[in-house]
Amino acid sequence: MITVISRWEPDPQIAAVELRFWKQLKAFGIGRLIFVPIKPEYGQEIEQYQTLTYALEVVVGNRVFLESTGQKGMADLPSRDEDVVFIFGCSPRNNLRHALLEETYRINEPRVTDMYPTCAGSIVLAYWYGQ
Repeated sequence: MITVISRWEPDPQIAAVELRFWKQLKAFGIGRLIFVPIKPEYGQEIEQYQTLTYALEVVVGNRVFLESTGQKGMADLPSRDEDVVFIFGCSPRNNLRHALLEETYRINEPRVTDMYPTCAGSIVLAYWYGQ
């Protein structure tokens, strides 16, 4: 199973669009979509936890923290036969303090950017499925 954990973007307009993008990306087999922190305006529409620590406690699978400074490249992603948890930050905040070094992965970019989670998610899911 594929689980995605993502931090909400702070701008409410971007967050609303971001949720729609993630729902479209469920076509890649995302079984569980989790956001942190809780945004009450989305109520029961999406699974949410107040902190990333809480979200990480309720998931099962190989943890893949997508970070621009990640240790491993996408060629090192877990097998598609295994449960995986893709974990994304947001433009102003990463998740490195929650990750073990061997759980950090990067998308090789021509130059470092603060890529939105849905952009990084699109890239890594397409790569993971051999596109």
